[in-house]
Amino acid sequence: MKTFSTLIIFISLLCSVPGNSQEITLQRLRGFEDQNSVTQLYYERLETQNYECPTTGSKFNGFSSHIYSLNSATLQDSLRITASRHHLHPNNCELVDSETLRDFLTSSYNSTLRRITAYRSRVEQVWFINSKTFGVNYDFNLLRLIPHPFTNEAYLMEYSTFHGLSTKALYFESNQYPEGESYDTFVESRDLYFRHLESSIAREDSLSFFINSDTLYRTNDLNQSSEISLENVTQFINPANDSLVITGWSHLNIYHTNNSNLIYWFVDLKDSQNDSVQTYLLKNSAKGDIDNWEVSPVFTDIENASLNTHYYSVSSDSVLFASVGTKLLRSVDAGSNFESILTFDHRITGLYAKPESDILYVLTEKELFKVENGQPTSIKQVPVSNEEAPEIPNAVSLKQNYPNPFNPTTTIEFELDKSTFTKLTVFDLLGRKVQELVNEIRPAGINAIQFDATNLASGVYLYRLEANGVVQTKRLTLIK
Repeated sequence: MKTFSTLIIFISLLCSVPGNSQEITLQRLRGFEDQNSVTQLYYERLETQNYECPTTGSKFNGFSSHIYSLNSATLQDSLRITASRHHLHPNNCELVDSETLRDFLTSSYNSTLRRITAYRSRVEQVWFINSKTFGVNYDFNLLRLIPHPFTNEAYLMEYSTFHGLSTKALYFESNQYPEGESYDTFVESRDLYFRHLESSIAREDSLSFFINSDTLYRTNDLNQSSEISLENVTQFINPANDSLVITGWSHLNIYHTNNSNLIYWFVDLKDSQNDSVQTYLLKNSAKGDIDNWEVSPVFTDIENASLNTHYYSVSSDSVLFASVGTKLLRSVDAGSNFESILTFDHRITGLYAKPESDILYVLTEKELFKVENGQPTSIKQVPVSNEEAPEIPNAVSLKQNYPNPFNPTTTIEFELDKSTFTKLTVFDLLGRKVQELVNEIRPAGINAIQFDATNLASGVYLYRLEANGVVQTKRLTLIK
């Protein structure tokens, strides 16, 4: 990838030509509670811009994707990664290659941010897990990252293959294994979807679910056979209609609460005869046992409910939130009834409920809100077009990590005066490389990187920044 770093810098300058219109959208809200019970939020800022090529006069669209983290206590946010880019040829502005964010994963155990990105050129496709190459192949498609239900070190990847019939599979992967290695495949099928319960609420039983065709399975051990939780879901919900199919992202909409026995599942069923979509809520008070499911339709009184993307979050055993378009709905009776409590100016793109509290975070296309006791407060906004752009540093600078000393994670910030190829590396005092944190193009501005030293011994280490011909080094101290 290093061979076209100068091209990217050139395009970065090219794209700053005045008069180019830019659209910014916020999406993909994630959240978890850290060790101090402070909510840590992550979201994607997607920037789409219309450009005119200075050499040919042709017009084209470009995009970039940035993942930010926000501390709900300080309301300070930091750029974590630049995840998606288009690289264009400087002579004719034709697409040379692109890097696209497919999914990202946060962890309540530490501040590590994992991501899937796809690098595509005219001759190859390379899939990356963080900066580590997973595969070079046009025959498979990495779909998303899934937190491993049993360990905070490993994670799972869902992917599909395209040779012959499309097949989905679940693979184990861990940072402690050499590049490209993985555990055995858990299961493969054409109609396979997975859901591992949110790590923001700890479970002792590691309960997980997956859907194969129209059957819901549950498991407490991915290495052993699973049991049927609900066979023929569509017939269970509506036995009078045999034209129904599970649709959309229903496999993701399984939730649990601090009551370890209670499971909620929002299911979208599409009628293949008329393309109508109805959302149903399934509830189970016995960890998903096949004989303990209840079903009720929801959103039947919401106008155009099936035409909008739904987002859900569960606050407690009885309090549930859902969104339809710009509407925020709440149930205080375990999903028996939903009422519309707020309407926002822009479409809702994510929800995160702080467990066992009255606090809900609502992300819309243009703003992030904290809703407490039904009252919304804006805590982050997309700047309007006439606002000044964030100030760009005038030099490369490496900051002292914080906290320091630390155990086991710390944040390293550095400033770049322009988008450039950047390396950030940790060494021991003997000069041996311990971990490579950054080895990629990074955007101009303040960059924040999380360093996880879980597998390192206590001691003093060096971290070195190399960017735009500048090399800077500082010390950090790990105390366990």
